[in-house]
Amino acid sequence: MEDLFRALFLFLLTAIISAYGSLQLGPVNGGVLRYCLRRNFRAAILLGLGGSLTELPYAAIALFGSDWLQSMDGLENWIRWGLVPIFFLMGLKFLFSARPKTEIPDQTSPQQERNPLYEGMLLALFNPQLPLFWISILLWYKSSLALYPQSLAQNLAFIAGTASGAFFLMWILVRIARKNQDRLLALSSRYNPEKLIGWFFILLAIAQLIRQFFA
Repeated sequence: MEDLFRALFLFLLTAIISAYGSLQLGPVNGGVLRYCLRRNFRAAILLGLGGSLTELPYAAIALFGSDWLQSMDGLENWIRWGLVPIFFLMGLKFLFSARPKTEIPDQTSPQQERNPLYEGMLLALFNPQLPLFWISILLWYKSSLALYPQSLAQNLAFIAGTASGAFFLMWILVRIARKNQDRLLALSSRYNPEKLIGWFFILLAIAQLIRQFFA
C-alpha cells in the first residue's frame, strides 16, 4: 500500500512539474498556437497530445539512462547550441511555406494538411533538453524529497506524470483560445498564422543564442 501511495504522489508531483515546465515557449506550444489561430481546435488538441506523448520516451531515458547521460561531458552545452539552428530553420520553413491570406477555415473543416498527432510528436523531438530536465528533477527528488522511483509502479507513475502534466497544460491553452475565438479570428485575419509562427521560432533561436553567450 505504501508503494501505491508513493507512486500516486510521484505521478501528481511530476505532472505538476511537467505542466509548469511546459509553460516555456517551444515548438509544441508554437504548433498549438498555429492551429488555434486557424480555429482548428481539434487539431491543436491532437498536436498537444502528440507532443506530450514524446515526453514518455524522454522520461524513460532520464530514468534509466541518467548515469550514462551525466557521464557525457559537455552534452548539455552541445544540445543547447544545437537548438539555435533547429529553431531558425523551423522559422524559415514556416515563413517560406506561408500561404496567401485567405478566409480562416472552420475547425470542423475536413481538410487537413498533415496529421497533427504525428506533427506534435515530431515537433517535440526537437527538444532534446527534456531528458536533461528530467534528470535534474530526479536528482532533486532524490536529494531533497527522498522520493527517487524505486519500483515498477513508481517508475511508471513518474513516466506517466511527465506526459499527463504536459498534455493538461496544452488542453488548458486550447480551452482558453476557444473561449477567445473572436479575438483570435481578428488576429488571424490581419496576420498570416504561418508567418507569425515563423517569426516566433526565429525569435526563439535568437533568444537561445543570447542565452548561450551570456550563460
